Amino acid sequence: MLTVLIGDVMATARVLRAVDAKAAPQLLDRMLAEAHAAHLYRKRTGRAHPVWGNGSLMARAGAFGPGFDLPMSDARHLACMALVIERLAARLAGREAAPSAASPRRVIFGHRQESAAWARRG
Repeated sequence: MLTVLIGDVMATARVLRAVDAKAAPQLLDRMLAEAHAAHLYRKRTGRAHPVWGNGSLMARAGAFGPGFDLPMSDARHLACMALVIERLAARLAGREAAPSAASPRRVIFGHRQESAAWARRG
């Protein structure tokens, strides 16, 4: 998935606000997975995914149609923003924790071939 900016969080929260509160976590997980898949598709083909966009979370949220700005005084909207931020933080923590045990080089480059080549040189 592409780097997440505040606009991505806000657009995703608008989508989540439009669904039932119990369905929001599952929808968010699906959106995160699809944004990541779209990013991989774009890297492989050089084109945006026809449904899921260019790999950004905002593009994935935009596939649900245009949203409207919600006030920050809306408690449900704030809860949706918090859910998005919590899931993103959990994904980041999981991604940073796993590679560090394998190779310090992998943390920097995140590519298995480079990790293997570095290990052979070492």
